[in-house]
Amino acid sequence: MRKLILMALCFCLLVLPASAGTELITNGDAETGDTSGWTVTDSVGYLVYSGPWGRYSGSYGFILDTPGDEMYQTIMVPTESQLTFYYKCANANDWLDIDGTTYSDFTNDEIWHFYSRTLSAGTHTIKYHSYSMSGNNYFCFDDVSVIAEEAPPIMWSQSSYLASDIANITYNYPSYSASSENFIDIRSYNPTSTVWELEERRMVYSDSGSIQYVVPAYESRQFRAELMTRVSVLYNPVEIGNATMQMTSEDASVVFDKYLYDRDENMTFGYYNMPSGSYVQFHSGPTADGATYFQQYSGLSGNGTAGYQLPSNGPYGELFYVRAYDSEGNQLSYDYAYTENEPTEKTTIHGRVRDSDTEAVIEGALVTVGSWTTLTDSFGDYSLTIDKGTWDIEISKTNYITKTVDDFTFSGTSYSYDPYLQPDPTASTTLHGTIANVVGGAISGAQITVSDGTSTKTAVSSSSGSWTISNMVEGETYTVKATATYYENHYGSLTFSSSSNTYAIVMVDGTSEGEEEEDDSGSSGGISNDEDDDSSSSSDDEYRPGRAAARGTLEQAEASIPGMFTVLMIIVFMAAIKKGSK
Repeated sequence: MRKLILMALCFCLLVLPASAGTELITNGDAETGDTSGWTVTDSVGYLVYSGPWGRYSGSYGFILDTPGDEMYQTIMVPTESQLTFYYKCANANDWLDIDGTTYSDFTNDEIWHFYSRTLSAGTHTIKYHSYSMSGNNYFCFDDVSVIAEEAPPIMWSQSSYLASDIANITYNYPSYSASSENFIDIRSYNPTSTVWELEERRMVYSDSGSIQYVVPAYESRQFRAELMTRVSVLYNPVEIGNATMQMTSEDASVVFDKYLYDRDENMTFGYYNMPSGSYVQFHSGPTADGATYFQQYSGLSGNGTAGYQLPSNGPYGELFYVRAYDSEGNQLSYDYAYTENEPTEKTTIHGRVRDSDTEAVIEGALVTVGSWTTLTDSFGDYSLTIDKGTWDIEISKTNYITKTVDDFTFSGTSYSYDPYLQPDPTASTTLHGTIANVVGGAISGAQITVSDGTSTKTAVSSSSGSWTISNMVEGETYTVKATATYYENHYGSLTFSSSSNTYAIVMVDGTSEGEEEEDDSGSSGGISNDEDDDSSSSSDDEYRPGRAAARGTLEQAEASIPGMFTVLMIIVFMAAIKKGSK
């Protein structure tokens, strides 16, 4: 007996469905006893039936038996799902309307039947109605259901696209960590090489969202979007999920049959949907900007193939472009490929640098791997050939936060790295300055103030003479003042711009021209010695305070001369009177 019970339980586990998703229809079984959850219009009859004749299960069902009866719900379907319900009717009218399309594919034998229709992802309005009736006519329905299955972690908004379409890809990380590198790899399947080639990598910075992707031109190719994560570039990425779509081409396009060629191969490319009189040009060079034209294929139309035979002694790691033009010289399409790298203890790293906020490419970013450096071109692309080994990677650009990868081991022949740089939130509002004397010597400890008339900001120069002031306002005009011991004060003005945010100050020595001449006479020098002065100081800095004190004494004496002259005149006058009285 226990064996039979155990077998029955196992059977139930096998045949029972997996845990259900979310029900999107409200009150689809009428068990509230009313039309709660439904929008009812133009009803002149009753819509809820409690008798056993008008219900499939439970205590209630819905019935349409009067012209003008209508009830509907609008739902959002996250993924492709099934609308299901049970019905019986006396006449196969168009009882069902989905998004304005009516359906009358019902069996009118007045017994209960199961009905199912596929709903695509999106918003749908499901409506039951009766437009006209005659005789014994009715439509009973019950247990209306749309089960929303859990959305996949990544999906395309369409199952197919044309070349140059903007595809929308939505993603949702089941478990998200902001400290990890999270990204979407977009690959296409090359039927010639039977490889899923990486088309683009997009970094993502939230647990869910969407990205847009411009579909490149191929005759026909399958694309796959892969939702990935990894702790850092030192670890292998982990795939969370993937989704595919099919691309077809109606526009003109040109494409190499693979991405990497041996030096003695024929670089074959295909062209598709070319208007009459089109031509294709071959370019090569170290970068896209530096690629130069060297061969042309003219008189092309429709579909076909052509190619260029690489010489066996050709360059390693060379970039090749094909560009297609119509008869008027308008560019229609392009593609690129590389020749193999030199088979030595060298490796290459290449990729594209983008802005993490706008996803725009960044030109002029400095890429440093070990002691090797290069700058990104106008497409944001870079390529470096380096020795194999373990090196630090650094990507930097003014007004961006530097991105670094420590101790990455290069053991293969080629690596792709597409970093996203985050804009520096403080860089665009910071004024950077230097302060020096007339001969270029740095002045440390100088006080610099900038004022816009309502607020004042202050900085003190470092030992190298550099200083910074943050929270500057774009387009605001500031007055600048700099003070330093033994130097004349500096006054100036500037209008702050994030694109030109530097200010250099040159300080003039605090002595006047006459004093400099006096120094030259030998009566008073910048550096004193025992023969010229009782002071034992040999430092100009130590001497200057004494000199300033002497100057003050002299000025005080000069100020007292008029009073002394008056006293002298009185004495002379009194002496004259005394002499006359004798």
